[in-house]
Amino acid sequence: MYLGLTMASRDHILTLIVESVSKIQNDIITYNSNLREKVPILVWCTLNILSLNWNVLVYHTGYKGNGSVD
Repeated sequence: MYLGLTMASRDHILTLIVESVSKIQNDIITYNSNLREKVPILVWCTLNILSLNWNVLVYHTGYKGNGSVD
């Protein structure tokens, strides 16, 4: 997710929809979890890039709803 957000930011994309199969990561990033104190550095980097001046919507999608997983 971080690499995709970095590329979108570099390309000056102002609105982005992110779909991820990681429910835990989505909860941490969207502030729906109290685990924020003990998260990996990559999640903190993702939070920092999400705080830039742009509109990013983060959705959870199951494996069945995500054909690219296969």
